[in-house]
Amino acid sequence: MNEDNSHHTKAILKTSELLQLHIAEYNALRAEQRQRLDSQNKVIQVLTVMIAAAASAIIALKARGIDNWTISTILLIMPFLFLPFALTQQNEEMMVRRIGSYIVTLRALITESADERYWRWEAFHTSTISWPLYITGFFRQALVSIFALISLLAGLWIGWKPTPGQWALCCADVLLIILYGMIALLSKLARFGCLN
Repeated sequence: MNEDNSHHTKAILKTSELLQLHIAEYNALRAEQRQRLDSQNKVIQVLTVMIAAAASAIIALKARGIDNWTISTILLIMPFLFLPFALTQQNEEMMVRRIGSYIVTLRALITESADERYWRWEAFHTSTISWPLYITGFFRQALVSIFALISLLAGLWIGWKPTPGQWALCCADVLLIILYGMIALLSKLARFGCLN
C-alpha cells in the first residue's frame, strides 16, 4: 500500500511539473507574439518615414528644377523598395497566426489541469468576430500596396509621357502592387480560416 502511494505521488509531481512547463511555454509564446506584433508596427513606422523622406526629397528636387523624367523615375522605383517591408510584415503575420494556433493546442493541455476561468480572454477574443478589427488589419496588410499604388500614380502623373524604360517600370510596379495585394488578401483569408 505504501508503494502505491509513492507511485501516485510521483505521478502527481510529474503532472504538476508538466503543467508548469506548459504554462512557461504559453508565457514564452505570448511574449514572442507580442514581439512580432511590435516588429510589424516598426515595419509600418519605417515605411512611413521612408515615404515622408522620399516625398521631401522629391519636393526639394522639384524646387531645384530637376526634370520631371528624373522625379518620375524615382517615383516608379519606389515600389521596388517596398518589397522587403511587405515580405517582413507577411512573415510576422504568419508567425503570429501560427503561434496563436499552437496556443489553442497548448490551452487544451493546460486546461486539463487548470480552471477554465483562466481562459476567458482567450475564449472571448478567438470566438468574437470584430469586423472593424479585421478591416483595420486588412488595411495594415494592404498599406504597402496603397503606398506603391500612390507612388506609381504620382510617377505617371509627373512624367505624363513615359519613356519605354519608364513603361517597363510601370509594368513591374503593377505586378508588385498585385503581389502586395495578394499577400494582404492571403493573410486575411488565412486569418478567417479559409486557407487552413
